[in-house]
Amino acid sequence: MLKYPLDPPHARILIASFELGCPSEIIDILSLINSGPLFIDRASDRESAATSRLKFVHRDGDHLTHLNVLRAYISIKQSDKTSMGTVGKWLKDNHVNGKTIQHALKVREQLKELARRDGKDPNISCGSEMELVGRCLLRGLFMNTAIVQSDGSYRQTAGSLVCLSIIRSHGQMLISLDCQDPPELSVDVEKATCYLVR
Repeated sequence: MLKYPLDPPHARILIASFELGCPSEIIDILSLINSGPLFIDRASDRESAATSRLKFVHRDGDHLTHLNVLRAYISIKQSDKTSMGTVGKWLKDNHVNGKTIQHALKVREQLKELARRDGKDPNISCGSEMELVGRCLLRGLFMNTAIVQSDGSYRQTAGSLVCLSIIRSHGQMLISLDCQDPPELSVDVEKATCYLVR
């Protein structure tokens, strides 16, 4: 893990990707995670931003949604090598932060170079088998997992913390902490099954 200048969970994800055969996707996801917010969120055009994001949404969560955005950007950029006008318009129309994308592409190249120095092929892709990407993410982010209990609360898989319950109200999700000393805990529900990843 010392060969990759990443947070330990992210380095573990990258190492798992070489074992499972999806380093191309994981390198793209990690480069986006380490680059900042991908979408521009302004109060004045929040509705149009949400509509444009729907084009990229992946049913398995935000990591794969971000991967879809990066791949779409690369595709647009390669098809329009002569002019930056189309790329700039695409970024604006889709409310994507161009600086974040540019930084992610630099991080991506650095991670690929480090993988090559380590004797790994960073271009191996899992194709449409996105379950492998999820497995890699879980290998590094296992501390952020929880199991839904029968009473609707969640229990962390690593530890004994039980205090989080999610209440659905009119299509919105409200998070309620029922502990006497609630820890600082934030959960982004990315896959609505028994196991959840933040």
